[in-house]
Amino acid sequence: MDSNPQLPNHLLRDLMHVIRRTNDGDALIRFALSGKEPFSVFRFVVKNCTKAVTHRDRVFIQNVSPVPAPFNARFTFSKKASQALVLRFVREVHAISNLAQHIPLDQITRLTIDNYDNQLFSSNSIICSKSDPVLKMFYISDGFLDDLISGTASLTNLQKLEFGFTSKQLVKLMSTPSSFSLPEDVTLSIDVGDDALSNLVCLKTFPTVRHLDVNILLHDQLTSALLHKISAFIDCFTGLETAKIGFFYNHHLDKIDFDEVETFHKWLRGTSFPVPVEVSFSEYVQNALKQHFNTFCEQLKSIGYKESKFVVIRQFLIAKKYDNVKLTHFIRIY
Repeated sequence: MDSNPQLPNHLLRDLMHVIRRTNDGDALIRFALSGKEPFSVFRFVVKNCTKAVTHRDRVFIQNVSPVPAPFNARFTFSKKASQALVLRFVREVHAISNLAQHIPLDQITRLTIDNYDNQLFSSNSIICSKSDPVLKMFYISDGFLDDLISGTASLTNLQKLEFGFTSKQLVKLMSTPSSFSLPEDVTLSIDVGDDALSNLVCLKTFPTVRHLDVNILLHDQLTSALLHKISAFIDCFTGLETAKIGFFYNHHLDKIDFDEVETFHKWLRGTSFPVPVEVSFSEYVQNALKQHFNTFCEQLKSIGYKESKFVVIRQFLIAKKYDNVKLTHFIRIY
């Protein structure tokens, strides 16, 4: 593709975005090699709008969100050298199975790992590089947790960390003395069910964390004991400046559900968090017990929940402030 060297930079960038949405890797390279300014735009867009995905020793390039399908499909290249040129400027990598050897780890700033490979955490790895990357592991393995606790896996130079834990893994992490530290910005997703946090003992603190975002997926009743375990967990982050707690709960309607709602509000009123906390609760209730349906709805409205009615769905929302807690609780009954 020939490009007019007199085109303003913003038009070159628009043209580059049009080309990348075609997923035509060869057209991308022809644009890049058509001049000094096009190459500069190519480099900027690749760094900010694409990612490399590795799977079984294969690597491919695709657009990152918010580009919708089908524009986030793989780029096609007729020559390996063309893809290699793009890889030089990619800054985000998603490792599905393992990380391809020819990925330039020292330049990566966002890394998502589906399966743990302890080679990534060696002294020459991205985790120990100077690039201050963001690391995401949606479901950490027991092997990674063991290496983290023992000090084999180092998270020293991370800028941001996003981890997914089971309840048992969280209990092990918090109750085992260890010397590892966490970065300033941490997001933790925790899968909670069946009294799994009843054995949670917080023996370790994390003074380095400044911004904490905790997402909790509930599978069982929201009890006072569980909520106080969560309070104790938050208190382990002694250097916090901001905190967010998100609850996600999908369950059948039960005659004690309103008691759980009251327990939740009582916990918020009575808990003294060390910093201002934003609490969001997204609750989806399947209406299996018809005899309790109207009573439950009226009880919600009696304590300030606002209702929105749809054809087969009733929604309730409350936005409230308790001391240093800002609450948004959304309930959808269907």
